[in-house]
Amino acid sequence: MRDSFTAEWNSALAALDPAAAHSADAFAESGDVLLLNYPGELHDPARTAQLPPHAFLGSAVREEPLDAEVEEWLASSDGPLVYVSFGSFLSVRDDVLARVVAALADVELDGRPVRVALASGATEHSALGDVPAGWLVRGFLPQVTLLRRADLAISHGGNNSVTEAMTAGVPLVVLPFSTDQFAGAAALEDAGLAAVLDPNAMTGEELAGAAQRMLTLAGEPRERLVALAGSLTREPGPQRARAALSGAAVHR
Repeated sequence: MRDSFTAEWNSALAALDPAAAHSADAFAESGDVLLLNYPGELHDPARTAQLPPHAFLGSAVREEPLDAEVEEWLASSDGPLVYVSFGSFLSVRDDVLARVVAALADVELDGRPVRVALASGATEHSALGDVPAGWLVRGFLPQVTLLRRADLAISHGGNNSVTEAMTAGVPLVVLPFSTDQFAGAAALEDAGLAAVLDPNAMTGEELAGAAQRMLTLAGEPRERLVALAGSLTREPGPQRARAALSGAAVHR
């Protein structure tokens, strides 16, 4: 991994400055400012104080091409929508995805059954069990497009999933598997913006209950989510990055 990342680093460096010296280990590099693609509102102030000069970018939401099949599916109903994705790697956990399908089959919002858009990745459709009619299941789905219409997202808690859901104002059920997913899940849970379950130990009933709670998120947590989404939308990540690199908006 180090060698492949360093090769990509040097390729990008050469494109920016052909005369720049190549790096022997990109993981050992550091700069004048640390840019974090993450909302500062979710970062523990005690840990923030330990950072070098830095700027929280909030989110850098991707642009996506129009997907005719997804647009047609979205237009077919105004029922409550749950988006499910474990990213490109963790979608191999067909056992957990199958448990999610079974748990969501009976979940309702205001008396209406949820409809689900599920990115199955490497998992075969047949491994998901009985998928209710009207659900959208594909190996890959346009996440940003679906989050903008979703009432709830169920995710492994990767950075893109978290930041894009927060920008769209969508509460989460997070099932963290590894690495930074645990810290992100804890921050979201502390803020009241997500329910967190162990994907290896949860029951279908626990997942259904967590989904129901987050679908009906109200009060101060909902207000906090709306405020965060507004902040991330008004000042996108690239805009914050430009300000940081120009010397402004850097926390020291």
